[in-house]
Amino acid sequence: MAIVTISRGPQVGGRAIAECLAEKIGYKCLTTGDVVKSCAVKYNLPEDDINKKLREIPGFWKRLKHEHKRNLVYIQCAVLAAVQQDNIVYHGLAGQLFLANIKHVLKIRIESPFERRVRAAIKEMALTEEKAVDYLNEADDTRKIWVKLFYGENWNDPSLYDLSINRNNLTEDTICNLIINALESGNFETTPESQAVLDNRKLKMEVLAALAADEKLWDLPIQITASGGVVTLKGMVKNQKTKDALVELVRGVEGVTTCETVMSMAETPLKRGFFTD
Repeated sequence: MAIVTISRGPQVGGRAIAECLAEKIGYKCLTTGDVVKSCAVKYNLPEDDINKKLREIPGFWKRLKHEHKRNLVYIQCAVLAAVQQDNIVYHGLAGQLFLANIKHVLKIRIESPFERRVRAAIKEMALTEEKAVDYLNEADDTRKIWVKLFYGENWNDPSLYDLSINRNNLTEDTICNLIINALESGNFETTPESQAVLDNRKLKMEVLAALAADEKLWDLPIQITASGGVVTLKGMVKNQKTKDALVELVRGVEGVTTCETVMSMAETPLKRGFFTD
């Protein structure tokens, strides 16, 4: 079995395609809204606050850096938890990035001519043509900036996807069948090795989530790796007390069996920065 991510811009019709595909192959359809609800329950946060931070205009991101990145970690944790058992079609925030380099994830990009999207926005959102154009341009620009800021990637880079489909001359049913053919090729079947990659990534993100919730520890320049329950912390901390606090917190994360460290003590003040890969 496999996982399918569907990336699309506004008014492309990605939801309908995702729901069509999920029904045809008997998979669960997962949206960003589903993930946000899960985050709100798990981390005791208002759904509206999560949605607001994830969609904040770029000009405010530096001022709200902690909240944005913390919520992004929470969202990624929820996505990874939801897809642990496969059989998922995810059409939501950054699926192609959250689940990159996992062999049993089929990453789809659905495209549509801009003029068609404008017509869809006019019809579905009751906008004038001018406002529909402005809305789509702003939405596309925001998405490109968001992906670049948080992941250093170009949202339009074809290498982020396994299959890009222009839906202009294709019905939803035809597109679903194209995706099903790709799934049936055998190239995206879950293997013990690919499942281990997913499991390790989920554990790493759970550790990041625990650290992101701590005001003192969340943005230390620490690298985190996870493998089979063993979490390794690499980097520099200001003193032994901080190191001990990190280790204690990580050991308390569900799924962590061992916490190893490769750390040195800083001789000068540390440059703060969110956890790196």
